[in-house]
Amino acid sequence: MQTFTKETLKQDIDRLNDQQLKQLADFIAFLKFQSKLSQPKPDLNQFAHLYQEFADEDRELAEMGMTEYLQSLENAEINIYHDPKANTLTIWFGDRQTEYVCEETGNKVILMKNQQGEVIGFEKLNYNLAANTNLKISLETTRSIIQN
Repeated sequence: MQTFTKETLKQDIDRLNDQQLKQLADFIAFLKFQSKLSQPKPDLNQFAHLYQEFADEDRELAEMGMTEYLQSLENAEINIYHDPKANTLTIWFGDRQTEYVCEETGNKVILMKNQQGEVIGFEKLNYNLAANTNLKISLETTRSIIQN
């Protein structure tokens, strides 16, 4: 039985003619195709089990978070700043002291996020008001009571 090493195979390949190289390339392509077919098929029952497990975990986390969310609604505060010299309009709906990172969206809007990655405000760049125009702000809100 002959022993093959990478080096001896490379030397053998170097001695092949064009037709033999083409046959070798076809054989390698066949081996790659065959290995894709022989990969194990996923067990759909396992996916169903994982899906149910994640759904249950998501439901539990959502229910735990509802109390915290309702408390944040009780203390909701929105701050709006217009800087006519810088032509910006900034709106905060979270504690601006917790700002951790800013992310430009590409639409001349900057998102301000806290350390958890939650958006706590945004700034509109190039916000211009016509001369002698007052900035009017209205806020509409609806509230529903959520009970656990």
